[in-house]
Amino acid sequence: MKKKAFAVVLTLLLWLGAFSAYAVLAAPTNDGSGESTPLEVPAEGLAFENGTIYGIRKAWFQEVNPDKNDLFLSVTIPAAIDGQPVTNIAFEAFTTAYTSEKKAKNAVTYNDKLGLFYLTAADFTNAVHLKTIQKQAFNNSAYLAGTVDLSNTALISIDKMAFQNCTKLTEVLLPDTLESLGAAEGGSVFKGCTALTSVRTKNDPADTAFSLPAQLKYIGTDTFNGAFARPVTVVLPESVIGIGSQAFYSNQVTRIVVTSETPPTAFYSGSGSEWLSGQVNTRALKVSGADMVLFPNAAVYEAYYNNYSGLTSEKNKFTFPITVRFLNEGGESVLETQSKLYNFPLNYVFAGDWAQDDGYRFPQINEAETQWFIDGNSNALKETDRLKSSPIQDTFELVPEVKTVVIPENPSVVPILDGERLAEGQNTITVGDDRIHSFGVLVEHALLEPPQNPAEGDLYVTFQYKWTDVVDGSVGPRSGGAGGWPEKEFGAFGPYNTIPIDGTAHARIDSGDYYLVEIEGYVLRYDGSEWVKDEKPYYKTKHTIIGGDNSGATVDRAYVFYVDVAETFSITYTDGLDEDLFADQVYDGLFPGDETPAFAGECRRDGYVFYGWTPAVTDTVSGDAVYTATWEADVNGNGVADKDEETYTVTYTDGVDGEEIFPDQVFDGLLAGLDVPAFEGTPMRDGYVFAGWNPEPADKVQASAIHTAVWKADVNGNGIPDEDEETYTVTYTDGVDGEEIFPDQVFDGLLVGLDVPAFEGTPMRDGYTFTGWSPEAGGTVSGDIVFTAQWKQDAPDDTSEGDTSEDSSSTPVSPESSEPFDPSDSSEPAASSGASESGTPSTGGGGIGAAALTLLCSAGILLQFIVRGRRKQAAE
Repeated sequence: MKKKAFAVVLTLLLWLGAFSAYAVLAAPTNDGSGESTPLEVPAEGLAFENGTIYGIRKAWFQEVNPDKNDLFLSVTIPAAIDGQPVTNIAFEAFTTAYTSEKKAKNAVTYNDKLGLFYLTAADFTNAVHLKTIQKQAFNNSAYLAGTVDLSNTALISIDKMAFQNCTKLTEVLLPDTLESLGAAEGGSVFKGCTALTSVRTKNDPADTAFSLPAQLKYIGTDTFNGAFARPVTVVLPESVIGIGSQAFYSNQVTRIVVTSETPPTAFYSGSGSEWLSGQVNTRALKVSGADMVLFPNAAVYEAYYNNYSGLTSEKNKFTFPITVRFLNEGGESVLETQSKLYNFPLNYVFAGDWAQDDGYRFPQINEAETQWFIDGNSNALKETDRLKSSPIQDTFELVPEVKTVVIPENPSVVPILDGERLAEGQNTITVGDDRIHSFGVLVEHALLEPPQNPAEGDLYVTFQYKWTDVVDGSVGPRSGGAGGWPEKEFGAFGPYNTIPIDGTAHARIDSGDYYLVEIEGYVLRYDGSEWVKDEKPYYKTKHTIIGGDNSGATVDRAYVFYVDVAETFSITYTDGLDEDLFADQVYDGLFPGDETPAFAGECRRDGYVFYGWTPAVTDTVSGDAVYTATWEADVNGNGVADKDEETYTVTYTDGVDGEEIFPDQVFDGLLAGLDVPAFEGTPMRDGYVFAGWNPEPADKVQASAIHTAVWKADVNGNGIPDEDEETYTVTYTDGVDGEEIFPDQVFDGLLVGLDVPAFEGTPMRDGYTFTGWSPEAGGTVSGDIVFTAQWKQDAPDDTSEGDTSEDSSSTPVSPESSEPFDPSDSSEPAASSGASESGTPSTGGGGIGAAALTLLCSAGILLQFIVRGRRKQAAE
């Protein structure tokens, strides 16, 4: 039972999986949710009745879009629905616009609020019975893309605005049955279809840009106005008899060719629909970008020209082929016949199509310089001249004049900016907003200056310039646009080969903005008496003005320039000292990314070295910058910043141990090569003179050094080292001949000014009294000197024995000598019975007194010892 249940479950799961896979595989890929997945509308999805499709059937739309979303649809127009041929597509059929007719036929409109739809493709392959697409049937179908192939249909008319503004539509194939583009209400069938690259029939080559069916009769107003994505040449079939206003007014239409050789039956003006009755609007062939409107003959040209109501410049693009016969000299035979265009430059030639050939030259007779004239006209023709006549004719005969006429070579033209040449051919420049710039062209030619002594036939050339300011494709303010007043360089030919560019207001870089300069060169020829200027320029460039006449241009070149005015910056180099060393160097007009200009010259400053810029100079410019020079001291002038050098110390010291004569003077941070700093002040020391330094200071600092003061004694304080002075001797002598009372006392090495040394001791001489020195001792040393002792003999002692009184006026003399006795005399006299042991002369009672005194002193001393001894014993 369990196995059976398992088998049932397994079978159910497999069945569900298979069903899911089938459901996935069967899911529609195009569900209408996006532009790339449009939902195909089946025949039953079309609101159809009596051969007319009115739009998308409401019931079907509700069924497929229950959520009322906006859907993207593609439609196939069938040959028949329910057996009834489809012959007509109704007004606004495939838009969601409301019409009462659509409402009545149950076609979807925006009023139904069922959601909107956007058509992405329409297939007419099977619509073989379709004869009419009514107005606005696909109007503003912005998603209708690619090709709409109507070639299998039986269309006779595509009505007003049927495909207007289908901006993704790239190709339309028209059926051979088509007779009308537009209807009574108007044209604009393909107006605004800006992506169109081809409008053709099935039988045209696939690369055909424009071709209309051979049975087409009517082209309504604005049918191709603003259409096409690439340049096209519109060729109107001979069958076309009615054309509405501005049917081909598109800047992509470069040429219109009318093939019908029969003039229109009638012209009309205004915006009516007379074109449906075979008339041509007076502005039917108005174009904005065409170079010509080509008619088959003079009659058709004249009809269109005389009835055209547009600008004269537009009428001047009308032309038709003419025959030009170049006659031989004498005018009796034809040298050559050429096809040209009426009122168009003669250098237009036909080679499968008409085109201007700058290399075209008139025929020359016998290879000689030949000028050609209209018979009866004295002005020689140029290849850029036009032939026209009144009345209009289609054949012209030109007669020759064979002579030598020198035509100078064309000049060289190069752009210049602020007087500097730019690359030849450069037409885009960028200038800075820092100042007024001068921009223009430099025209160079070998014959710009007239000869100093001209002869007949000599020539020179001169050039003039006309500038045009173009903004948004129109005349700009510098040329007087918008009611302004033109600047002197603009609007007329003059000598101004350059114009000023002053700020962003003069920039012309956006689309449609530019400067145009036209250049004319004239030849001046010397006729023997004066210079005569040619009537026409030999050199003339083209312009770009819409509707302007370029027929006189001799070269196929227009000089158009685009000027951008960009923000610029300045770089300044300053010395940082208010320009005391050098003036600021300023570089203006620099663009971001430019290489930063270097400082020009050298940075020098006395006593300093240049130490770089602050901030550091960047490689490229990114904004305004001021670079300030930085300086570092270079006191010794060796080109190296002092702070980067080794320094030294010089010390002055007194050299005296244990005593400070003066504080050390220390000079540190000294640089090599500088002067050695001197000692500040004067070294002084009591009793000495300063005698220099050891070692002697050098003139310049070479290394650290200690200089010790050298001192020399100066006892006498006269500022002269004692060792450098003369010395003197002072001598004391007893002055006694033949006898030495005392040895001479000699003081030598004495300096001037010192005190005279005193005699050491007391001069004494027996029997004499010392009375002084001769000369008198004292004072200061001033030279060698000898002081001699002076003596006075003592008086004899006349007192009686026992009389102890002394006569102070008497000079004692020895008993044996009559000489006075010198008490200081240390010499021992001869012993006598009357002298004591001491050698002192004895005079009676004098000796006894002395002895008594001695005895008394001795007794006193003995008594002291005895007393001290007893005190000691008592103390013990």
